[in-house]
Amino acid sequence: MIKIYVGPTGCGKTYQAFNRLNKRMKAMYLAPCRQLVYESAMKYGNSRSHVATSDLKIGDFSKAPISFRTYEACHEKDLINIDIL
Repeated sequence: MIKIYVGPTGCGKTYQAFNRLNKRMKAMYLAPCRQLVYESAMKYGNSRSHVATSDLKIGDFSKAPISFRTYEACHEKDLINIDIL
């Protein structure tokens, strides 16, 4: 099942999504710009997290519990088996 959190800026979407994420779930965080991806990865990620933008890839997506990406770095095939988006 994919859950998508949407809403205006500053309403706590990221906080709520990561708050509800348990250790067995696989999550993907999508943002419109690299700075949001990096900031979220620093705050909510860990050493096994995957970070991908149009020009940078860090970590192995297949083994990472959380993936942080810009919209253009996300492909439809990557959304398989994602619990929270």
